[in-house]
Amino acid sequence: MAAIPAFSLGSDLQRPVTKLASALGTPYRLLTLAPKSGGHPGNAVAISPAIILTTIAAFEGFAEDFLATVLAIQGYGLAQIAQEVGKWNNPTVKELDNAASKLISPEARATLAAGPAQKIIVNHQTAQGNWSARGKIWADILDDSEAWMQVRHLLAHGLATGWRAEVWPLPLKKNTKPAASVLRPKAAGKASLERSCATSCARIYSLGAKHIADTVASDLGVALDWSELPRFV
Repeated sequence: MAAIPAFSLGSDLQRPVTKLASALGTPYRLLTLAPKSGGHPGNAVAISPAIILTTIAAFEGFAEDFLATVLAIQGYGLAQIAQEVGKWNNPTVKELDNAASKLISPEARATLAAGPAQKIIVNHQTAQGNWSARGKIWADILDDSEAWMQVRHLLAHGLATGWRAEVWPLPLKKNTKPAASVLRPKAAGKASLERSCATSCARIYSLGAKHIADTVASDLGVALDWSELPRFV
């Protein structure tokens, strides 16, 4: 009988990171296909909603895998892990942040709440009504992740197309940012999912995952390798 391999804290935590980086290769390649010049993009308008769906799908798998791994490392049994992970339905960055904060030290919790050293750059509407790119504080990034999940739900259930200016229905869940809040505002209460919007979503879900995982791993004395993580620019 082959020997059972020794438990390796570093490699076990690295595994979901490596899988996430690989899965994000799909939205990254889609983004490279999006037209950079002005004018009507034609059928390329379908790229932005595809980026949202594939990005969030990649994150959801990572969130469940990473949380289950951390719980196993901390001595939770299979039934407990299944119960904790099973509570989730399409986890957001905010939900992973909440789950992680319960499993780390007070010092690490403070690091988690502070957000990444370099703010995540996203495009959003300012108070003056302008559409601009700027870094957001971590609390706002977490709220935006929930708005992007609303975008994903509306796309997945056929309530929005994502390739034209349209009305995006409000969320059923209270105290959740609406989908339109992270999209490009248009006339008559409509909003548009443009390339810059899709890039913002990919940054939030990829760099958000990185900040949470790095904080948890550091608290456990492990450094993660993110060299293969796509950069959404």
